[in-house]
Amino acid sequence: VAGYRIDGNYPLAQRQAAIARDIVRRGHIIGNHTENHLGLPSLETDEAITQIESAEAAIVRATGRRPFLFRPPYGAHSPRIDHLVQERGYTMMLWNIGTGDYQVRTAEDVLNIWRRAYDIRMRQEGQRGGIILLHDTHAWSVEAFQLIYNDIQRRNCELLAAGEELFDIV
Repeated sequence: VAGYRIDGNYPLAQRQAAIARDIVRRGHIIGNHTENHLGLPSLETDEAITQIESAEAAIVRATGRRPFLFRPPYGAHSPRIDHLVQERGYTMMLWNIGTGDYQVRTAEDVLNIWRRAYDIRMRQEGQRGGIILLHDTHAWSVEAFQLIYNDIQRRNCELLAAGEELFDIV
């Protein structure tokens, strides 16, 4: 979660903070995505620290829990940023299957990009599964989640019929 989305005394931030609390209440994990979604490697060290720590404080205020996972905006990091993140007790969590959801405007387009990205990854690396990047700030991404989930379930049925290892869904 980017801190600015859940911090503030205005209706949208308060609604999003309530959603964050509900996410935690349901047993899910919220991670730190900086305060303002800025590319950290381009910032001075003190600015990068402020981005990390301000978001952490916003998440704690909203949910009562300190995050321990961190994803840098745009996946942009460097040895210096890695050190700052680690120093603050975070585990960096990136992704390995993109959906291009920030470049398109329909759930079907997101699904199609995911299928192509996943199929290429399978052909090139032979690995099943991974971490899928979706942004809940786009309605079509939220809708695409169910389509991707259904596609994974369909693939699992095919894998089961072939006696192969299934996708784990978390």
